[in-house]
Amino acid sequence: MRRIEYLCIAEIGKYGLNTFPEQTEIMKMDVGTEIPTHIDVYDDFNGKEVIPKSAWAGVLYLNENYKGGKLRFEPAEMLPMGFEYTPCAREMVLFQGMEFHHSVSKVYRNTRYTMPMWFTTDFKDIRPEYPN
Repeated sequence: MRRIEYLCIAEIGKYGLNTFPEQTEIMKMDVGTEIPTHIDVYDDFNGKEVIPKSAWAGVLYLNENYKGGKLRFEPAEMLPMGFEYTPCAREMVLFQGMEFHHSVSKVYRNTRYTMPMWFTTDFKDIRPEYPN
């Protein structure tokens, strides 16, 4: 997992940004699930919206024996027509998750596995190696 994070950081660095790993997880999407359009913010469990300093997001696709589960980007200034990505196993997509509204279409055959990750420009938000 660390090797993949470092490869992403090197790729992002080509755009002149120093980034650090903020969060990485394994995600399972069962048949019938989808992720609605969003940007990468979350709440603090008290209903207050938290805007992290995540600069980039990445998704590594772990399998391809499913149908659906496409990554979609809404139309924006830099993507006037929007964009839809059909995932392939072992491919990585890097994007600015705070800048582009995105979603995942409904999975309708088999289970979809991915490894989403987020990268921050704030060293204080770096993920600890050994969480408490």
